[in-house]
Amino acid sequence: MCPKPKDERSYIRYITITYRSVLLTILLLVALVSAVSYFLFPQQTKALVADVVDMLHLDSPTRALAKEAGQQQAHFTNIDGTVRVKRNNSSFWANASYDMPLNKGDVVQTGPEGIAKVVFADGTNYTIQQESLIVIEENSTNEAQQTQVAVQVTTGTVDLATATYSQGSTSRVIVAGATASISPESSAQVHNDNLKNDHTILLKQGSGNVLRNGEVVKLGSYERVSFKAEDPKMTRVKEVGPPTLITPANMLPVFAAKDSSQVDFTWTPMQNTRAYHLRLSRNPYFTQLVQDKTVNVPQFKLSGLAEGAYYWTVQSMDAQGKESVESEHNKFTIIAQSGNTGLALELDPLVQHGEVLVLDLAQQRAVDVGHHEAGLLRRPIGVAEQRDRFVVGAVRALGLEAHQRGEAIAVAALEELGRLDIELLQLAHRQVDAVAPRVVADVADDVGELHREAE
Repeated sequence: MCPKPKDERSYIRYITITYRSVLLTILLLVALVSAVSYFLFPQQTKALVADVVDMLHLDSPTRALAKEAGQQQAHFTNIDGTVRVKRNNSSFWANASYDMPLNKGDVVQTGPEGIAKVVFADGTNYTIQQESLIVIEENSTNEAQQTQVAVQVTTGTVDLATATYSQGSTSRVIVAGATASISPESSAQVHNDNLKNDHTILLKQGSGNVLRNGEVVKLGSYERVSFKAEDPKMTRVKEVGPPTLITPANMLPVFAAKDSSQVDFTWTPMQNTRAYHLRLSRNPYFTQLVQDKTVNVPQFKLSGLAEGAYYWTVQSMDAQGKESVESEHNKFTIIAQSGNTGLALELDPLVQHGEVLVLDLAQQRAVDVGHHEAGLLRRPIGVAEQRDRFVVGAVRALGLEAHQRGEAIAVAALEELGRLDIELLQLAHRQVDAVAPRVVADVADDVGELHREAE
């Protein structure tokens, strides 16, 4: 009996290691080394961790947006009408511009038809109404990125809204010796009329407090403090709020037919309100009023408005007839729309005739190919009829796809052009109608000849 030959083949043993296992092993080793280092060298380990954290935060958005400590600059984000600026170290007035930074001590003035919006370092924005004057008292940032903003309203009306700033930051507005500190994410309106000795601070949203002659008054939403120069104390009252405007939507066009340009004005109803005061103007200063109406319901319909831009606002009126502050000033533009709405339907006949034309031309091409191939002409008539039915069925499917694409193209063209020339459409329609009968006659003749030859 012969011994078995040895199997001289080599075997390779291997072990599969996943990336996850490698990563977990590395993390485990790092954690073990860190724990040992922390117990053996606690101070050095803390310092090293702090350095690593600082390095990781170098490119973070917070670090990138960090401001240098010191005085900051404010900037105009909207200038409408007459707006002037006087530098703190100058006695001359200059016309405001968007590339003109505002520094501490600068004075901003608006004319009878002028509005300006200024944004400060903490994100607070001031809307300076007509015939107003403000002085920038403070606009700085400290090492902890805490901002200090203060504005004095010398005369006129200012609407302001604070942003979300860091704890320890302040946003103050000064009027006739009273200082209002406004909380983050709040809005207020300040009015200062020195001629009438009328000074008011209205908090529209959020919270804040007013300091005057040692007296502190806390304010909530739609609470107002008012005083005269000789009054020892301030008077706080609760006011009804203005509604929120709904339609027409702000900054959107309103398409209206020339013969019936009716616009529907709607806004949110308000509690403790008996009426609403609607004003419509051709300019944002409301010096060219088109409509000045008091209604009892939160809606109003108006017809006969010409094309162009309009501005509107609504005020609530309480039971005593006292009006709230104005709502937002929304803008809309009336665009005249043509009364012809049947243009889209005119394209369907053209697409349908185009479908018939494609079908007839495909059938004619099939017959022409048969004329040049003798073998096909010797086949039975049944085969020819089956071929015709196949061609017709395929072309109908093609025609349906062409019809769908034609409709999509037609709709896109209507949206792009808006006013297509009807005469060109009718001319193309007549040309298709003229070609289709001739093609049908030619196809009929060729099919008849084909049948006779086959017989």
